[in-house]
Amino acid sequence: MTAGPSPPTPVFPIGRPLRWLVALSSRRPALTVTAWLAVAVVMLAWAFVALRFETSMLRLLSPTARYVTLYEQYSRNFGELDDVMIIVESGDVRRSVAFADRLVGALRRGPVRFHRLTYRVDPGHVAGQRLLYLTLDELTSLQRTLIDQRDFIERFAARPGLTTLLAGIRQRIDAGILLSLFDLGLDDDTGRQGLTVLGDLVGQLQAVADGHDGDHSPWAGFWGLGRDRDEGLFLSDDKRLLFIFADPLSGGGGFAADRDAVEEIRRRIAELRVEFPDVSAGVTGGPALSADEMTSAFHDSGIATLVAAVLTLAVLVLAFRQVVKPLVMLGVLATSVIVSIGVITLTVGHLTIFSVMFISMVVGLGIDYGIYLLYRYEAERAGRDPRDAVALVAERSGPGIVLGGAVTFYVLMLTDFRGIREFGFVAGTALLIALLAMLTLFPAALVLVDASRLGRHRDRRPGPDGESRLLRFAAERRGVVLTLAGVAAVLAAVTARGVGFDYNLMNLQAPGTESVRWEKRIIESGTRSVFGALDTAGSIAELRAKAAAFRRLPSVAEVDSVTMLIPDDQPAKIDLLSGVRPLVSGLRVEPRRRLDGAEMVREVETLGRRLAFVAEQAPADAGAEVRGLKAGVDRLRTTLARLGPDEVARRFTAFDARVYDDFGESVGALQAGVAAGPITPENVPEELRRKFVGRDGRYLLEIYPRVNTWERAGARRFVDELRSVTPDVTGTPIITHEAIALMESAYREGTLYAFVCVGALTALVLRRPRAILLGLVPFVLGTLWAVGSMPALGLRFNLSNVWGLPLMIGASAEYGINLVMRFVESRAHGGPAFPRSTGAAVFLSGLTTVVGFGSLLVADHRGIWSLGLLLTLGSCTGLAAALVVLPALLRQFGR
Repeated sequence: MTAGPSPPTPVFPIGRPLRWLVALSSRRPALTVTAWLAVAVVMLAWAFVALRFETSMLRLLSPTARYVTLYEQYSRNFGELDDVMIIVESGDVRRSVAFADRLVGALRRGPVRFHRLTYRVDPGHVAGQRLLYLTLDELTSLQRTLIDQRDFIERFAARPGLTTLLAGIRQRIDAGILLSLFDLGLDDDTGRQGLTVLGDLVGQLQAVADGHDGDHSPWAGFWGLGRDRDEGLFLSDDKRLLFIFADPLSGGGGFAADRDAVEEIRRRIAELRVEFPDVSAGVTGGPALSADEMTSAFHDSGIATLVAAVLTLAVLVLAFRQVVKPLVMLGVLATSVIVSIGVITLTVGHLTIFSVMFISMVVGLGIDYGIYLLYRYEAERAGRDPRDAVALVAERSGPGIVLGGAVTFYVLMLTDFRGIREFGFVAGTALLIALLAMLTLFPAALVLVDASRLGRHRDRRPGPDGESRLLRFAAERRGVVLTLAGVAAVLAAVTARGVGFDYNLMNLQAPGTESVRWEKRIIESGTRSVFGALDTAGSIAELRAKAAAFRRLPSVAEVDSVTMLIPDDQPAKIDLLSGVRPLVSGLRVEPRRRLDGAEMVREVETLGRRLAFVAEQAPADAGAEVRGLKAGVDRLRTTLARLGPDEVARRFTAFDARVYDDFGESVGALQAGVAAGPITPENVPEELRRKFVGRDGRYLLEIYPRVNTWERAGARRFVDELRSVTPDVTGTPIITHEAIALMESAYREGTLYAFVCVGALTALVLRRPRAILLGLVPFVLGTLWAVGSMPALGLRFNLSNVWGLPLMIGASAEYGINLVMRFVESRAHGGPAFPRSTGAAVFLSGLTTVVGFGSLLVADHRGIWSLGLLLTLGSCTGLAAALVVLPALLRQFGR
């Protein structure tokens, strides 16, 4: 080819360095391409080895913040603070416990190791000290019972069994004594309680006589030591949800470790569904929510990147009516992305939920650089050597495209929120590397393609760069265009005031995600949240004082600590029990004898007659209860008479044995309890000690909210009330609350900084005041239109999509800068005011940006989806302002 005329002096000062860079890269194009590919291979290998993925909100905050340093100190002292939570739901607690027992066993045998898998505090661990959990009043009542009933207890111990129990009740009535065993004193609350207990015994006997199993013996009502069947279980208030706390051995090991543990739990739950079709179970908790969110983001990012690449290639092929150079452009972009990942690995070292989506964004934005260059290259290369053509393009179109790479993301690094600063650096670096690749690798590749047989075969001889019909049409009808744009701006300003803000992070998650579904189920059940605030104490006295202060707060539901198993008033209780010791220490329970059915029938008949007498003597307000009890005994007498002595003995033998065993266990618990020492942090169950007693001896408090801390008002109230007790609280609710406050501040700062930086860089490039003002129109008008359109789309701001505002500003500014630059260039060097190549390049650049941002709409993650929708909307409105309103303004005010 014959070289064209020497280029005139560049209009924009940054053009000359860009021309020199492109000329240097295209002088030896093969070397340039080889160097880029070699760097990409090295960077990819390094990223594969060293790149990490962070899911913790803690990593998005300043490491010097007090609540962050406290959380890290507590993690080192107490181990993993955020459990994986397994939720088991059924209408029967026994079924839930059976499921939990099988699940825990399967997990312990599985490949993932756990520090802790527990769904209850084993009451057997403190069985010998059970009496210390009674109140002082209950212990006094127990002492009185032992004194009053000493004779009966000793007789039963000498000849234990149902017949002795029934005989004892009858003898007390015969003696006219108001029993406190099954107290039939009917003029006080104790007597009424005795009626209830005796009625329960009669009901148990009737159930056994009818062929059912009696589910408990009567001694619970006697001693006051009976165990609740659900004692120690971690249950919701309505007992439908059973909680299993899981602490994987790799807890705190990052995204991969959390994901492996959660997936293993879910596999084991799925295996048990056939055996337990009536039981539902799932996984939630901080690690599960974070792992699910990151997994969803990875999945969404992969699909979005693929969609963006395919659609971008299709748009480019249709626009340029060729395949080779669009493919080369995408190849250059892919190379830049690989290098970017390596650079990010070297500098930041990890990706977060914010930064993992940068690839699909870079596809949409980074391709813009290549589009501007290729369009201008196709227009300028007529009669020129390819090297001269790409150099001229860099000189005249380069300054406009540098603007987008400079401010689109880096402006976010000025904010206070570490997570957004990292996102700004990651995405800005990726765009900067994409720009560098388009200014070096892409020109070199174009030179190689056009010098090859393939390039010559595919070459289209470009025609003269005429005027864009769309831009000229808008310019010629500037009156109508400017009027409609003004009306739309006023309407947008009005409707923008109705745009709400959703602070709930749960609403950003993918709908149907298991961890989200179960977390919402917990909230709906009215149970405390799985996320608690944290504080510590240096002594048991301080621990109790802090716990009491926190419990008095209206927003606090529960406070958990090692004192859950350390009773109050232990010295006074131990002193009281020393007086009980002589009453039980000498008791010896003789072996159980075979049940005599005939004797039992006689005792029931006698009891019925005695109750008939009591019913006649009972006060009017208690007579109905006694008569009801007598009716129950009469029914039992009838049933026993029908069965006969032998069948009675057969049916009641098992229940008789249960009464015997329970009496023996109760006596043993009494004898152990009166001699027991105090319960201390050193002898509580291991799972509680590991969780609540630190390596340095400090004690941990977990404070659980009564309010919904996923909502902004609830979180603020909870945090403010906790800090009224002590400012040094931390934990997930505090960290999340502070992170939201920082994000809210950061997006406002980021938007302001974007306006300022784009304005400053526009001034730097365009220099002339009128040109600067005109260049700012697309991003100002486009942003206003986009925000004003949000209510019509049912779109609210949230903590994910607010970052679309500074990104929209950067992208829209790029459109205006390139149009104004070419308009100014046409006045300096001649040619059409609105060249077809520039209009087409801006339109195609906007279209590929829409494709890149629009690819995020395939995301299941609601935060990413809403970000994609807002960015797509902003790109469309910014592009409309650039292609329709700006030409009208340039024609009206640009002369």
